[in-house]
Amino acid sequence: MSTIHIKQLRHTMPYMNKSTTDSWSTPTNIKDTLQEEFNFDDFDPCPLNDNPDFNGLEMEWENKTFVNPPYSKLKTTIKNGLGWVEKGHNEAQKGKLVVMLIPARTDTTWFHDIILKYNYEKKLNIKPYQVIPITFKM
Repeated sequence: MSTIHIKQLRHTMPYMNKSTTDSWSTPTNIKDTLQEEFNFDDFDPCPLNDNPDFNGLEMEWENKTFVNPPYSKLKTTIKNGLGWVEKGHNEAQKGKLVVMLIPARTDTTWFHDIILKYNYEKKLNIKPYQVIPITFKM
């Protein structure tokens, strides 16, 4: 299993200012390390193109999918519908592997109700971004 060394990341990853958008590309070194370990299918359910006609929450995902979702839509709500974390869980229930890069918000209901309840693997907290790669797999 590949390891991302925190000291290396601190020297290679720039500080991110707060922004009005939550569409961010995955840092190359993180994505490459995870790709090497999991060999993801060539499918991105939330690409950066911001195409309003493309909704990865409404489509079937591949057998091995990496997801860096918009952080504003992680939780399922009545107003906004299905959230990314529950979608990842639903895909795992079908026997698929999903690795999702999500914020380290361990105090949220979605973290307790899905991530902890189903004992999904939490890789590590990648500073300075405060994110955790979560492996959804049954």
